[in-house]
Amino acid sequence: MRKPFTYILLLALSVCLVVYALPAQSVGSQPATDGLLRLHVIANSDSPEDQALKLRVKDRIISEIGGLVSGMETKEEVLEFLQGNMRYIEDTAAREIEDAKKEYGARAEVGYFTFPTKSYGSLALPAGEYQALRIVL
Repeated sequence: MRKPFTYILLLALSVCLVVYALPAQSVGSQPATDGLLRLHVIANSDSPEDQALKLRVKDRIISEIGGLVSGMETKEEVLEFLQGNMRYIEDTAAREIEDAKKEYGARAEVGYFTFPTKSYGSLALPAGEYQALRIVL
């Protein structure tokens, strides 16, 4: 059974992420989040093995797709690329799953999803709905 806390969230502001962030303006101490796309990988289970695989899938997605979107200038360009390449994204995740000798697949989608408050070092994102590339293992 999947639980909400089993996923990993990444910001497009991190180096070499699959997702893109428009230059964000902050309001007070809160970052603007309208231009963010997040990467949301959901593990097959809470087992340590599946959690470790989730991280490897995330790393492989970033490695293989990050360079393809890094030159894109708008969020819309990135969204169009992601939506047009769902099969490639799923196949990339599936290769990592296969390498781990697991018998399940991966499903990717782009949409709006609810996220809890999350901190990335000194940056905190408030809970709420964010547009994301979600990969369910």
